Amino acid sequence: MKAVALTLENEGVFETIGTVDRISEGFLEVHSTAGTFRAIRAFSCLVAPEAGDVVLLAGPRDRGLYVLAVLERPGCGAARLSTEGDLSIEVRSGRLAVSAAEGLDLVSRKGISIASDRLEARAREGSLFLGSVRLIAGAVDSAFERLRQTVRHAFRTVQEIDHLRAGQIDYSAEGNLRLHGENTLMTARELVKADAKQIHVG
Repeated sequence: MKAVALTLENEGVFETIGTVDRISEGFLEVHSTAGTFRAIRAFSCLVAPEAGDVVLLAGPRDRGLYVLAVLERPGCGAARLSTEGDLSIEVRSGRLAVSAAEGLDLVSRKGISIASDRLEARAREGSLFLGSVRLIAGAVDSAFERLRQTVRHAFRTVQEIDHLRAGQIDYSAEGNLRLHGENTLMTARELVKADAKQIHVG
């Protein structure tokens, strides 16, 4: 792309297209056919310029120049949206869709918060790595083809009813196994067997 210089005398505004030579301490050095200029990125220019980019440069000569937009980037360099301070994207009506062919990363140095009336996530496979988890819900329904858990310590408190139905149950303890209740009932349809070196009743 050829660099073109245009001066608007009546407005006192200088405008040109140039190439970013280098970036230093927040300033961009832009070279064009009109010369080499020192400019800053305009607040509305969200795409962060890089060396080699073709940019639109404009502004009053007496107060400094601004890079208004990145017009062209050689090769297949990635575009990076960058801004100082908070950034909000608001859709007053309709939906907001974010789509990526290769992947989507959400990274924050502090926290990520999601607030919605309804949350739905779908994936063929998933992994979740957390230091600690706290889950508070009014009701939880889960269905698994297979569930496997490995823990070092497990503590569970059920204030009212703990109800279990299974085809077979196998409990094994390397140490002591204790069952206690105000009333304990053990029944079987066919056989009840107690086998040990010693059996104490009462």
